[in-house]
Amino acid sequence: MPAGTAVNQLDGGKKNLAEDTLRVLAYTFAYQEGAQSITQAYKTRGERPYQPLIYGQLADYYLEKKRYKDSADTYQNFIGQFPTNDLGPDYFVRMIEVYKVGGFPSEILPAKEAYVNNYGVNSTFWANKSASQREPLQVHLKQFLDELSSYYHAQAQQQTAASKLPVNKRKPAEQPVATNATAASLYLKAASYYAQYVTAFPQDSASPNMTFLMAEAYADAGSMAEAVKAYEKVAYEYKDAAKGAEAGYSALIILDQLVKATQGETQKQWQARKTQSAVQFADNYAKDNRAVAGLANATDDLFQRGEKAQALQLAQRVVNWQPPATPAQQKTAWLVIAHTQFDLMQYKEAEEAYRKALALMPQSDPQYK
Repeated sequence: MPAGTAVNQLDGGKKNLAEDTLRVLAYTFAYQEGAQSITQAYKTRGERPYQPLIYGQLADYYLEKKRYKDSADTYQNFIGQFPTNDLGPDYFVRMIEVYKVGGFPSEILPAKEAYVNNYGVNSTFWANKSASQREPLQVHLKQFLDELSSYYHAQAQQQTAASKLPVNKRKPAEQPVATNATAASLYLKAASYYAQYVTAFPQDSASPNMTFLMAEAYADAGSMAEAVKAYEKVAYEYKDAAKGAEAGYSALIILDQLVKATQGETQKQWQARKTQSAVQFADNYAKDNRAVAGLANATDDLFQRGEKAQALQLAQRVVNWQPPATPAQQKTAWLVIAHTQFDLMQYKEAEEAYRKALALMPQSDPQYK
């Protein structure tokens, strides 16, 4: 017999012996208080490197005996005792599988949430692991984040829809209807899981859509500033072909709402942000017919705020836009150009700009005279 074969058989024998020993220890604890006995025993004697494996053997024993709750509780006990152990994520997934097999559907969703809390991007476990050490987590983390974000987003939408129904048309499950605050809380929970997905898997093909859905959830929750950030990430960082233009325009709509809803210095800040976003939209989505409309609006806003140099620059972009902007948009731009050139004492140029504006205006226009 080759020497290597003999060594392999010897190593295999040692492994089998170790597994048999662990199994015997697990059976011993099964006849006591189960997982609690393991914990207590090694608190007294001191922890051993093989201790986590005994929990696994005990959980398997309970599973074989169809003692599903005891099996799941064993994994739960280990996770509680050793929150940073590398076996934790694997045992967590096994616990979820036991809940499925054992018929405990109400335990599955909370367990998946706990998995994300324990091992996701916001956890101490994740922070203390290298990129290679995080790889084993990714399959289940991606799956659970997808499921949780979809679940809470759907719940929020259902609550929103139910709140609009007359009382006599609501289903029993929709009684009592949640308050707006409750629906908002569900939207924010969905947004949190979308955000964790994008943070954990920034290059994943699903991340642009996840970011868009995060923006939608934030907007529906009333967290408009966060919604703008997420929409703009889709539009200008991902430049997503499917949702980029829609996301960029949605950001503009919300920014307009924020300008109208605020005053003073805060309003000025949102106005500046809106102008910046309008320029970004025009730069990135020039073929979208909404791009020049945003640019024309930004031109007028800048002029009204006295920022004439930038207003003039944008106005010139509007009048040179191809395909041409609408007459109303061109009129706005030519008036900005004319007023600005007049203020700069460029009278000949200003006169020509006024003539172009007049050509776009009916005599009934209040500005014509």
